Amino acid sequence: MSIRFEQHGHVGLVLLDDEARRNALSSALVTELLTILQTSRRDHVRALVIGSAGPVFCAGADITEMLGQDWESWINPRPGQPTPLDLFEALEGDPRPIIAAVRGAALGGGVELTLACDLVVAGDKASFALPELAHGAIPNTALARLPAIVGMRTARDLILTRRRVAAPEALSLGLASRLVEDENVHAAAIALAASIVTAPPTAIAAVKHAVAKMPDWAGIRHLLRAMDPDEYNEGFAAFVERRRANFDAHWDRR
Repeated sequence: MSIRFEQHGHVGLVLLDDEARRNALSSALVTELLTILQTSRRDHVRALVIGSAGPVFCAGADITEMLGQDWESWINPRPGQPTPLDLFEALEGDPRPIIAAVRGAALGGGVELTLACDLVVAGDKASFALPELAHGAIPNTALARLPAIVGMRTARDLILTRRRVAAPEALSLGLASRLVEDENVHAAAIALAASIVTAPPTAIAAVKHAVAKMPDWAGIRHLLRAMDPDEYNEGFAAFVERRRANFDAHWDRR
């Protein structure tokens, strides 16, 4: 196994644990992550934190594995051999909050893994870099997602120069959402996730969808129609009654 999983209340902590390959996104590791996405839903996990057991967050794609594949199989994977693209798509489409907890280096696909998450808690010694062009490749997911996060010119700068971005700059650019001491990364990300899931599930899912898609007014009306009225009725009632809203029943029936 290349992954360790811990459950902290309603939050699942996924620790990449393949230190020998610096948590490279092999098909085995990707398969394990996709399996955890599915099983954690059955176990009523409301949010996931993705971190690393060792000193490196993720060194990107497994280059040695890619050398044995033709390009078409990388884009359209064979059954039972998912690629990082499948993982990123699944993470982005998951309705629950997913937070990357970055300790150490995030390189190439490791940065793209964080881009597929909703929030990024970075340790003060974390760093981010997209070195793909130096290897004759392109950071495909970064090309699709990075400009919306850091802006077009900054995205070009990071991709073309391949420079390493230290944690404080990552925070200022928007690559990271929070900056904490390295040893507190996982605890801070778990606490953040736990605070988010005090809100109801369909509201969280709607926010994830809306922010990603930037809907027009018709899209906003569609989002409102997709809301569960029982959720906001509980939220409004709790406000009027000056109590904390309790959405447990709404999570339990998902």
